[in-house]
Amino acid sequence: EPDFIEAMKGQRMMSSVHNKLNSELARVKIALDKVAAEHADKLNWFRTLNCDRLFHDLPSLVSRLSFDDFQIAVNARIESYKKDEEAKIKVALAEQEKMLAEKEEAKQIFDILPGMNVVDEFIALGGIPDDLVGFVRVTLTRFIVWCDKE
Repeated sequence: EPDFIEAMKGQRMMSSVHNKLNSELARVKIALDKVAAEHADKLNWFRTLNCDRLFHDLPSLVSRLSFDDFQIAVNARIESYKKDEEAKIKVALAEQEKMLAEKEEAKQIFDILPGMNVVDEFIALGGIPDDLVGFVRVTLTRFIVWCDKE
């Protein structure tokens, strides 16, 4: 940060004041150029990664971290994102496999009694009360139709 007040202290002549102010301004410009170059280096490196959507706080990271720390933080977040995505994919695949297994199991149950009325066999074997037979018949028929569509 420029400190123009401190630079002017103790100066008796206007030419000395101007000289000190110009020196302080030049010092600040050099420091800002260095910071701008460092930020540009960080951003140029970051753009090669093509992962903008993961970094909503990019300006904060660029401005407060050194180049090495910035690279470490970016790489760590990318790795964390990749691990999360892989875990989501594994969970989705496991759910899909489970659904397929359940569907295959249901299909095998109905394939056990080929040529027979599966609904009537199920009702006869299940000991279903008479007042629920109609409900079970409709539900199982809908389920069989659904399995055939799948």
